[in-house]
Amino acid sequence: MATRSFPRARGPQNASGSRVHPRPFADPQGRNLAAAIEGGRDNAADSIPLFLPCLDWRGVYTRRYTYAFDTSGGTRSWYRRQYFNKPDGVGWNCLWDHERDPAQMHNLYESEPRLRKRLHEESREWMRRFADTGTPYERVLERVFTPEDRASLGTHDLRTFSGVLRGRPVDLL
Repeated sequence: MATRSFPRARGPQNASGSRVHPRPFADPQGRNLAAAIEGGRDNAADSIPLFLPCLDWRGVYTRRYTYAFDTSGGTRSWYRRQYFNKPDGVGWNCLWDHERDPAQMHNLYESEPRLRKRLHEESREWMRRFADTGTPYERVLERVFTPEDRASLGTHDLRTFSGVLRGRPVDLL
């Protein structure tokens, strides 16, 4: 079987010519948790990262808690405005206790600062492992999409949206 070679990624480099963006894992597939899921063993992993970049939302899911925080820096991305038009001032930060509140009715984000800090650090560790800087989605749109596509997003007229990127996102961000 022939091997396929891919062009070397361009983008930011250090003085020795190496890429600045680290390759987080040798195996991009990660761990296979299929047997644990099928066997109902929910303790096979200590935590699972939560990434929803188009909503500027990152966090972590553990057996006991779900924690997520807003990475937007106060901006509201096109995706949020389009699909999640909520009143200003309503936050995206959350901390839920699966044991005490399985229906997620009581957000503990403000009332549990020590727990929030621990889960925030766990979330940041996942972000570091995946080289995720939490770049606000608006900045991603500015750097990756063409001016014409950004304009069509602004008017909510997706009939003119081409979806053609200005380049590889890893090189543009």
